[in-house]
Amino acid sequence: MPERRTLILTTQSLSVWQWQNNGTHRERDFAVSEAGQADFRAWLDGKLDTLFHLLVDLPDEGFQQESLPHVTGRDRQALLRRKLNQYFFGTPYSLVRSLGREKQGRRDEHFLFAALTRPQALDPWLNAMRDAGVAVAGIHSPALLLPAVLNSAATAEPRLILITLGGGGLRQSYFEHGQLRFSRLKPLSSGDIEEAATNIYGEAVRIYQYLVGQRLLARGNKVPVLCLANPAHFELLRQACADTDELGFSFGDLFQVARAWQLRTPQEDSTTDALLVHLLARQRTPVQFGNDEARLNYRRWRWRRMIMQGTLAAFSLACLFAIAATFSIWRDHQREDEAVRATEQSRQRYDSLVQSLPSIPISPEQLRQLIDAWQSLQAGTPDLADTLQPLSAALQKNPLLELQSLDWRLAANPEDSTSAAGTDPASGTLWLAMDIELQMPASLGPDRRAQNETVERFVADLRRDASDNARILQQPFDTDSSKALKGSSEAYAGREMLRFSVRYWRKVGA
Repeated sequence: MPERRTLILTTQSLSVWQWQNNGTHRERDFAVSEAGQADFRAWLDGKLDTLFHLLVDLPDEGFQQESLPHVTGRDRQALLRRKLNQYFFGTPYSLVRSLGREKQGRRDEHFLFAALTRPQALDPWLNAMRDAGVAVAGIHSPALLLPAVLNSAATAEPRLILITLGGGGLRQSYFEHGQLRFSRLKPLSSGDIEEAATNIYGEAVRIYQYLVGQRLLARGNKVPVLCLANPAHFELLRQACADTDELGFSFGDLFQVARAWQLRTPQEDSTTDALLVHLLARQRTPVQFGNDEARLNYRRWRWRRMIMQGTLAAFSLACLFAIAATFSIWRDHQREDEAVRATEQSRQRYDSLVQSLPSIPISPEQLRQLIDAWQSLQAGTPDLADTLQPLSAALQKNPLLELQSLDWRLAANPEDSTSAAGTDPASGTLWLAMDIELQMPASLGPDRRAQNETVERFVADLRRDASDNARILQQPFDTDSSKALKGSSEAYAGREMLRFSVRYWRKVGA
């Protein structure tokens, strides 16, 4: 955080206030003279890292109100610039604030125009700061900071005159619903509370008469007057301020306002300088009169600060990246060491396991050959699932048939009775053949036609698709033409069951 200093310019001196950790300290004073300005130039050496605010507490200030049509964009800027030149021609230290729009009619917008009307009082000090290269963040008026000291009750007042005592003198400020409308300063020779008490009543009457003359107040309306001071001075002020038909005086606790704003510096008198310095430091964007020329070094200071912050951020990111990369490399080394240790432990466990196994009567080479032969045998053995599925389906469709035996083999020709099991299917075409023996119930014995239809239907059910082949090997009845024909009852005589056989085959891998 940069050092923050506030310069309070009055008709008699330029005082330097330092703000830090919600506390204020009056550092030194410079006389309003050529010698004082020379001392100020010498004091500015080495203050490039300090952020300055200039608080102008001079009677040379002006406030004007006007209602204008509501416009936006460039037209608004041109209109307000023209009005500022009309009211405060010749001073670069001016500003305009919007006070809101009317609720009815054309809904014109109300503006407050304010300016520091004697720039010759500011220029020597601003030139000294510009030549020294120090940053002036803004030029301010106590009147524009005073709305912050009003409590909710004072803000709710439709009209209010606030009287405060500062280093520049006795300030009277007029508010409507908490918004500043006018302010004037009465310089005091000594600045003590006794002189202020003798002037409060007269100055309150004068600002009231001025506001009536400017038609900001209607004659005959009673306006409350709030005097902000040390509670120890309330009795003195009451003796000097008597209520009238037009003014009603009340007194506010300056110390309570300071505590509400968390000002840690203890107050000793009724001046508001320390509180104003604190308010100026606490507000993020206080209203200010400074033009581009007066704030040139401040913009340069902001650019330097942004560049330094950007550089610091880039350096921090680079450091974080370097730390992350270093940590990643360290983790990789850790994982590599852990992998090496795990590999060594696995090798040791393997060696221990091998040593604990019983010895076998064959050499490792013979065992490897035996395993290769077994794997070759497994590769040449077909999967019977595809072959048994058609048989299972055919048996389910013919529940009267019972399976008696099943003889399967691999052969180069499905009609061969020798097996070629163990042969690699890639060496040639192999067929998986099955000789299936079944029996049908004896109740079908007298009816050869039923027997034949049952056998034919079973063979047809075996031929599920084009890859399935089947034929009848043995019928349940004799079909030899050399034998004498017999009647159905004679063929069935002495037999209990009827058996027949079927051959089924399909190409391996089909």
